[in-house]
Formats: sequence, structure tokens, C-alpha cells
Amino acid sequence: MQQKLDRYLQLCGNMTVPFFLFTISLFLFLWHMHWGYENGLVFHRLFFITDIIILLILLNFNRGYLLFISGIILVVYLGINYLKKNYGVEMVSSPYYQNMAVLLPLNIMFFYLRPSKFFVSLSSLFYLIGLSLEYCLFEFLSRQGYMLAYNFYQINIFVLISFGLLLLTSFALAIKNGTVYDYGIFFLSLSIASGFYFSVNPVGLSLFFACAAGIILFMTVYQLIYAYYYDDNTKLFNRRSYQRQSKKLSPKYSLGIISLDGYEGLSKGLSCKQMNELLLLLVNIMQENLPDDTMCYRYEENKFVLINEKIEFKEFRSYLEEIRRYVAGAEFSLKSHPQPLKITISGGVSEKKRVDANADVVLLRAYKFMSDTLKFTGNVISPIPRGEKR
Repeated sequence: MQQKLDRYLQLCGNMTVPFFLFTISLFLFLWHMHWGYENGLVFHRLFFITDIIILLILLNFNRGYLLFISGIILVVYLGINYLKKNYGVEMVSSPYYQNMAVLLPLNIMFFYLRPSKFFVSLSSLFYLIGLSLEYCLFEFLSRQGYMLAYNFYQINIFVLISFGLLLLTSFALAIKNGTVYDYGIFFLSLSIASGFYFSVNPVGLSLFFACAAGIILFMTVYQLIYAYYYDDNTKLFNRRSYQRQSKKLSPKYSLGIISLDGYEGLSKGLSCKQMNELLLLLVNIMQENLPDDTMCYRYEENKFVLINEKIEFKEFRSYLEEIRRYVAGAEFSLKSHPQPLKITISGGVSEKKRVDANADVVLLRAYKFMSDTLKFTGNVISPIPRGEKR
């Protein structure tokens, strides 16, 4: 019951900031919807400042998760303002406006579901080429007067479907995963949809697009901080977190290290996604069979460090031995792999002694136990108690 409650609180916590930003923007607009041009100019400048900061941060850290989404929103915002300046209220009936309203949510959904982890990558190059071709097609069709529109009671059904797909997809994934990224995209989509709906208003467009930029900025900062302390693939603490937290451990604790046997061969035979899936399955087994107060770290690509401050050495080793037996007897089914895999793990266990200067000494001792055993065999948690030795 406590674990379920903690999970619900975590899910609600992940939506707090995006929900707060969107709600504040909506209340501001409803209470002051008759604001004039000068007030809209404040949010107009705020949007540009925020979006430029986002782009500079993402380019500096070579992150592609939100860079394409932020860039596309910026281009569309510039386009709407150009139409607004030249056509006024009549812009909403122009092919350019209607086509942008259909294509923007579809583009956001594409980069939401298929994010590029790094901006400088081959996939990003293909994305840029695709966006260039899309822009050429958009410009040609709009200039010729063709638009993606089917009006029903003055509502463009294509726009409704486009935004509906984005909102439903992001909402479903937010309920399923509960991450800041999913909730952020959902409230970002609501902000963009509101910006289009109230685009004729002097404040509506700039206010809601500034809100969307604020949500992206929060997501960007959160992801950078998260990546600093956590491993992206397994969601465990990373090596940096271990080095930071190991300095605050109690004088007495048990430490274990686990590695996947034959990792190099497996990584050559499996794709990157399959390897990540296999490691996630292994992490789930470890977490299910370890006490709740055990701290888990992905120390290296194929090495996991486990620490418990309340369990003694022998008992902690028995937990790792149980995990080893479970893994050895299990079959791992991976997506797009023809048959289930059989794998084994090896590990070493140690405990903090009075003479040990720090946690690194304890870790090196556990690593040595494991390395000495791996010279002869695998599928063993070292050291083996005397009663179990043959």
C-alpha cells in the first residue's frame, strides 16, 4: 500500500510544474482577455527570450529530445505573427494558417514519439532533410491555395483530429509512464492548441506560446539534472551519484557488484534497443528480489553496484545468490529476437570494515572477489561460503 501511494505521489509530482504553468496562463487570459497590444508584446518578448535560451542550452549540451519541437514551434509562431500583421483577423481563413494548424501537432507528435537523443547524429540529419522537404511541400500547396481543411460548424475537422491525436497520445503515455516528459508534452500541447484557438486575440497567441516555451524550458532543465544523477536507460543512479552518495554512508554496510556474463558477445549479437531491454529486465529482477532500502547504481555499462546499510554481509550475499539463481533459470524474450535468451550473471560481495578508508576500498574488494572467480568460471557470487565450497 505504501509503495502504491508513493508511486501516485510521484506521478502527481511530475505533472505539477507543467500543470501550474498552463493553469496560470489560462487564468491570466480569462481574467484579462481584453488586454491590449502592449501586454501582448510582453509575452511576445518573453516567448522569444525563453525559446532562444532553450535552443542555446540544447545545442550546448548536444541534446535533441526537445530541440526539434522547440525549433518547430518557433518557426510556426513567426509564421502566425507574419500572417497576423499582414492579414489581421482574416489570417485564420488563409491556407498558410490552416496548414500550419494541421501540421504543427503532427510534427510535435512525431518528435515526441521518435526523439533524437543527440542533435549531432545521423538521425537528426534525416530529420532536418525531412523537415526541409515538408516545408517545400507546405509552401507550394499554400501558395497555390490548397489547404488541409474540412469545415464543420466553422471548425476545421483536420485540425481537430491533428490536435486530438497529439493530446490523446501524450495523455495516454502520461498515465502509463507518469514521467515529466510525457506530462510536459501533454500540457505543452494544450498550450499550443489554446494559442491557435485564441490567436486573433492581442494576447492569446503570445501568452499561450510563452507558456509552451516555459514548459519546454522546465523539461529541458529537468532532463539535464536527471541525466546528471541517473542512467538514461535503466533509470538507476549513475556512477556520479555513487561517488556523491558513497561519502555519506553509515560506518557499517554491505556492498555488492553484479555483471552480466558474456556481455561483449551479447552486445555484438543484439541491437542497442535489445541490449537495453535485456538490461532493463535484469534490473527489474534485481529490484524485485532486493530489500526496498537497497541503493542500486549503474556503475559501468555492464556493472551494477548494490549497497544496503542495514543487512549484514552473509544475508546480503544470500539475496544476490537468489538473484543469480533466478536469472540462470529464466528465459528472456526480447522484441524482434527469434528465440528467448539464456543468460547468467556473476558478482562479488564485501562489507565495510573499520580499516577501510572509504567506499571505494569496499568496492574494489568486491570487484576483486568477482574478477578472481571470473578467471576460472562465471555464474558465481563471490566469495563462496566455506559450507558451499566443494
